Amino acid sequence: MSSEAYGIIHFFAGGTKEQYDASVAAVHPEGRLPDGQIFHAAGPSEGGWTIIAVHDTKASWEKFRDGTLVPTL
Repeated sequence: MSSEAYGIIHFFAGGTKEQYDASVAAVHPEGRLPDGQIFHAAGPSEGGWTIIAVHDTKASWEKFRDGTLVPTL
Protein backbone atom coordinates (compact mmCIF):
# COMPACT_ATOMS: atom_id res chain seq x y z
CA MET A 1 0.00 0.00 0.00
CA SER A 2 1.34 3.41 -0.98
CA SER A 3 1.58 6.27 1.48
CA GLU A 4 1.32 8.90 -1.25
CA ALA A 5 -1.67 11.22 -1.48
CA TYR A 6 -4.37 10.17 -3.93
CA GLY A 7 -6.49 12.70 -5.85
CA ILE A 8 -9.89 12.31 -7.46
CA ILE A 9 -11.47 14.66 -10.00
CA HIS A 10 -15.14 14.05 -10.74
CA PHE A 11 -17.18 15.91 -13.35
CA PHE A 12 -20.87 15.82 -12.46
CA ALA A 13 -22.48 16.43 -15.89
CA GLY A 14 -25.52 18.66 -15.54
CA GLY A 15 -24.90 18.98 -11.79
CA THR A 16 -26.06 22.07 -9.94
CA LYS A 17 -24.95 23.80 -6.75
CA GLU A 18 -28.10 22.61 -5.02
CA GLN A 19 -27.42 18.98 -5.97
CA TYR A 20 -23.78 19.28 -4.91
CA ASP A 21 -24.72 20.88 -1.57
CA ALA A 22 -27.23 18.10 -0.84
CA SER A 23 -24.80 15.32 -1.71
CA VAL A 24 -21.84 16.77 0.18
CA ALA A 25 -24.04 17.31 3.25
CA ALA A 26 -24.93 13.62 3.15
CA VAL A 27 -21.36 12.33 2.88
CA HIS A 28 -19.54 15.01 4.92
CA PRO A 29 -21.60 15.07 8.12
CA GLU A 30 -21.21 18.13 10.32
CA GLY A 31 -19.30 19.83 7.52
CA ARG A 32 -16.06 17.97 8.21
CA LEU A 33 -13.94 15.95 5.86
CA PRO A 34 -14.14 12.19 6.25
CA ASP A 35 -11.22 10.27 7.71
CA GLY A 36 -8.33 10.24 5.28
CA GLN A 37 -9.57 13.10 3.11
CA ILE A 38 -7.14 16.01 3.31
CA PHE A 39 -8.62 18.39 0.71
CA HIS A 40 -11.97 18.99 -0.98
CA ALA A 41 -13.00 21.67 -3.46
CA ALA A 42 -15.85 21.97 -5.92
CA GLY A 43 -17.44 24.46 -8.22
CA PRO A 44 -19.37 25.06 -11.40
CA SER A 45 -17.76 24.16 -14.68
CA GLU A 46 -19.05 24.22 -18.22
CA GLY A 47 -21.94 21.78 -18.41
CA GLY A 48 -22.05 20.82 -14.75
CA TRP A 49 -20.08 20.73 -11.53
CA THR A 50 -16.52 19.57 -10.81
CA ILE A 51 -15.42 18.04 -7.51
CA ILE A 52 -11.79 17.57 -6.48
CA ALA A 53 -10.85 15.50 -3.44
CA VAL A 54 -7.46 14.43 -2.12
CA HIS A 55 -7.07 11.52 0.28
CA ASP A 56 -3.97 10.61 2.23
CA THR A 57 -3.87 7.23 0.46
CA LYS A 58 -5.67 5.37 -2.30
CA ALA A 59 -6.92 2.95 0.36
CA SER A 60 -8.65 5.75 2.31
CA TRP A 61 -10.33 6.92 -0.92
CA GLU A 62 -11.54 3.38 -1.66
CA LYS A 63 -12.84 2.98 1.91
CA PHE A 64 -14.75 6.29 1.67
CA ARG A 65 -16.02 5.50 -1.85
CA ASP A 66 -17.19 1.98 -1.03
CA GLY A 67 -18.35 2.54 2.56
CA THR A 68 -19.89 6.02 2.41
CA LEU A 69 -20.11 7.66 -1.00
CA VAL A 70 -21.66 4.91 -3.14
CA PRO A 71 -24.10 3.59 -0.49
CA THR A 72 -25.25 7.13 0.42
CA LEU A 73 -25.70 8.51 -3.06
